[in-house]
Amino acid sequence: MEKKTAHSFDDIFGKKVLITGGSKGIGKEIAIEFAKLGSDVIITGRSEKDLEETTRLLKKYSSSCDYLVGDMQDVNSVYSVVDSTVSRLGKIDILINNAGVNITKPSLEVTEEDWDQVLDTNLKGTFFAHKELGKI
Repeated sequence: MEKKTAHSFDDIFGKKVLITGGSKGIGKEIAIEFAKLGSDVIITGRSEKDLEETTRLLKKYSSSCDYLVGDMQDVNSVYSVVDSTVSRLGKIDILINNAGVNITKPSLEVTEEDWDQVLDTNLKGTFFAHKELGKI
């Protein structure tokens, strides 16, 4: 019987990575770690200012890192981000669906618009990003 070997972080070197919600918080930290490990990283988010700032940090570790402005609540934007990432990197090896929102108010005060924003960002965007990537 062949013995399985553990994977190392060396397996990450050169991987093509798309991280949604990659400009701040947990997504930013994930992006930095992938860049440090030698991955080509594209981050996406809604704030170009935040994306530019994070991308400057990423380029300290991997010059091929970049960003795309995109809104995970908008299916056409999701498709555009996935397609543009593949166009820039040639493929996507790893998709990190990190984009997410939370409405921090008592449940009796949550509106339908609030609810739709959470579901569209956290679920709809994730599903359609995977769907688009599955076509490629």
